[in-house]
Amino acid sequence: MELPHNNELEEAILASVLIDARKLDELQERGINEEYFMNTKHQVIMEALPKILSERGIIDAITLIEWLMEHEISGTVAAQYVPKHDHSKRLITFVPHDFVA
Repeated sequence: MELPHNNELEEAILASVLIDARKLDELQERGINEEYFMNTKHQVIMEALPKILSERGIIDAITLIEWLMEHEISGTVAAQYVPKHDHSKRLITFVPHDFVA
């Protein structure tokens, strides 16, 4: 039996951290960690975010990709969440992209 989950919500949570690293603190204060994600790629990213912040002092799409590549995780993870601004609705959407090192 598969538990219900929302892939788009998981993507939005991860993207919010890439936009504002303070969101990671808010998630951690609520006890939200990689175990809350059903998508295994998202679990890997969520587990990596605190490590990246600790090691580099910054979290963004570039540092995430670099970190994943340095740790040889690149071929298995949707690592790039690129914010795109829709000027008409003033919304931000997030598009995951797999990459190969």
